[in-house]
Amino acid sequence: MWQQQINQAWQWLQAGRLSAAHDLLRSLYEQAKPADDPPRLLSVIGKWAHVLLDMGQCQAAMDLYAEAIDLAQDQNDDAQLGYYLRHQADAMRIDDPEAALAVYHEALACLDSKAEPLAWANALRGRALSLEHTGQWQLAVADWQQALAVYAASGIAEGVSEATDKIKSLQAQRP
Repeated sequence: MWQQQINQAWQWLQAGRLSAAHDLLRSLYEQAKPADDPPRLLSVIGKWAHVLLDMGQCQAAMDLYAEAIDLAQDQNDDAQLGYYLRHQADAMRIDDPEAALAVYHEALACLDSKAEPLAWANALRGRALSLEHTGQWQLAVADWQQALAVYAASGIAEGVSEATDKIKSLQAQRP
């Protein structure tokens, strides 16, 4: 039942009904928190933090990501830990790309070979964007190339297009 409610909140998010999604996810969080159900809580936190970011509430989202990171560490779940570290870095990237880089490195270390390929590619994508923002173009190209290979193998046309465009753009900027 709770998974259906999470799915409903996600549909509302995609339809632009942020307040409705926020209210439902906050309610689910308040139910899951005292139940000591880490998998359920992690699922709710991930969606709720996404809604908060879309609502412009970056600090509240960062607080939730920090909670999710603690939960994933407590559960010894490297895949979840890497996932939430990547999302935390995504939220940090615009304001502080240098700090985000350190978090992306940690996320990628957690994901490593155990990761779902798209989780790995998405973390590489985020790190490549941060590397680009900090002027580290050669390293950014290397990450984009790795991400491109995964997106292509997975049939993710949008990822292939973005990675290809970024690689061309960065290579054109080479001194």
